[in-house]
Amino acid sequence: MDATPQIAGQATGAPRRELLLSSESPVIVAGLRVLVTAAGFEVVGVIHDTTRLVAGVRARRVCAVLVAPMDGLGDGIQSLLSGELASIHTVVLLPPAGALIHSSTMQGSGDNVVLPLTAQPREIIRALRGPDLRNGTTVATRPSVVGAVGQLTAREQDVLDQLASGARNREIAERLMLSEDTDKSHLSRIYRKLGVHSRGEAITTYLEVS
Repeated sequence: MDATPQIAGQATGAPRRELLLSSESPVIVAGLRVLVTAAGFEVVGVIHDTTRLVAGVRARRVCAVLVAPMDGLGDGIQSLLSGELASIHTVVLLPPAGALIHSSTMQGSGDNVVLPLTAQPREIIRALRGPDLRNGTTVATRPSVVGAVGQLTAREQDVLDQLASGARNREIAERLMLSEDTDKSHLSRIYRKLGVHSRGEAITTYLEVS
């Protein structure tokens, strides 16, 4: 007897739909493969290097692409979403802060959906099945933090969120599962991008756009 749990709304006996998975994380790929296969999708390819995403999509006939990048929206994903393949139905799973930043710009951009990586399995499957079944999958949006030298990445936004909450360096590193050296590197880039020189100035900038 097949013990694989069915996702609510899965159509028994329906033709399988071809899907391309992309993530740098083998663990995430494995989990998403189980999820989408149980929902009636056939994974026809996995791309671990998102810079090769466009070439991978061109090489395969797929109805949808599910991407879970570890470092935010890189050039490969941006090219897929805005180039000649923008009509391909694409669902992007980002860390929650990244989803908050990017959902406002991607909602309504072609046939694309942004969800937090922590979204419920039913939300992800509903988003993959198409525009007519995606009601309720959007996430709340807020302005991203943009400084004089550039926009913060999703991870830098995570660090700034923690900084604004009053967390010290060690606490930020623990909460975001970073080394303290990595946390300090993120803070250095945040200060440079925002054109500030202290924690207080960075928090002030954060509060101005929150």
